[in-house]
Amino acid sequence: MNTHDLFKAALTVAGKKDLRFYFNGVHVSRSENIADVKIEATDGHIMMQAIIRNDEHFKVAENTDVVLNRAQIETMLKSFNRSVGMIATIDNTGAVFEQAGQALTVAPIPESRYPNVMRVINQCDDSKKTTETVGFNVVLMGQLCKCIELLRKEFPIKTALLDLYNATTPCKWSVTMGENESALVLLMPVRL
Repeated sequence: MNTHDLFKAALTVAGKKDLRFYFNGVHVSRSENIADVKIEATDGHIMMQAIIRNDEHFKVAENTDVVLNRAQIETMLKSFNRSVGMIATIDNTGAVFEQAGQALTVAPIPESRYPNVMRVINQCDDSKKTTETVGFNVVLMGQLCKCIELLRKEFPIKTALLDLYNATTPCKWSVTMGENESALVLLMPVRL
């Protein structure tokens, strides 16, 4: 996964001036003895969660649980070229992005505890799906489409499954991007 596109996709759904300051950033986490890294962002209405491999281009320390500052990520995206390889090193003290001998540091948002956004994902089985009519905010749907487009630049999307149960549960797209890399993109009926 292209690191530039991954963070750009996350910022399309991250909060901008939310009073809940932790929504104004990108959450990066990696558990102990787990190779996968979770990147999440939400503004409370829409959400993205990508699961990617920890490798030589995307190095996240074990037990990392950090929310990276949105404004500094935007500066990094403007400073670095998408088409040139970038190395990201992330831990609980922040992130360092390196490209062509240049390095930029992104600080964590202090004292931020990112909520468990996965609790809003519908855990229903297929037998509970309904066929009622559901309406969506077209602006939020457009932001989600932009997020999915950025996620698929590196790998053609192999599958994008839409789960819709009823008007009170999130509309969920499960996206498989490449080997061992996937993302969830949600449009929630109520704000987190």
